[in-house]
Amino acid sequence: MVSSSLLSRPRLQGIMLIVWVVFVSQISFVTSTHGIDFPWCIPPSNAIYKTQSAKVGDTVSFTWNTTSQGHHHVSIYSDATCNTGDENFIGGSSGTTYTFTDVGDVVFSCNIGSHCDRGQMVTFNVLAEGEEVK
Repeated sequence: MVSSSLLSRPRLQGIMLIVWVVFVSQISFVTSTHGIDFPWCIPPSNAIYKTQSAKVGDTVSFTWNTTSQGHHHVSIYSDATCNTGDENFIGGSSGTTYTFTDVGDVVFSCNIGSHCDRGQMVTFNVLAEGEEVK
C-alpha cells in the first residue's frame, strides 16, 4: 500500500507537470500554412480531376492504398498531356509530398502504364500568398 504522504497534492501536481513536459517535448509541431491531402488514384471511367487551388508555400500529400489501388508514381509534367519524357519524378510511395514554390499551374500525373491516359492527372493552380481563389 502507498503511503498517503507520497501522493500529497503538491507532489502529485509536480509529477503530472513532469509527465506533461515530457509528453509535449515529444510532439512535432507542423508549421506549414496548409496541408492538402490528395487521394491519388485512377478516377472512375470518363472522369477527370477538376483543377485544384493552392497557394505558394502549401504542401500537397498524394496518398493511396497500395493494397486496393496498386502502385502509382507522382510526376510533374510541363503541360496537361501524357507525353512521357517531359516529366519530373517526385515520388513513388503513398504520402509523397510536394511544396509549391511558384505561382502558376503545376500538373501532376502518374506515368505507370496507362494511368495518365485513364485520367490520373491533376492540375493545381498556385496563387500568391494573399491572392484569393476566383
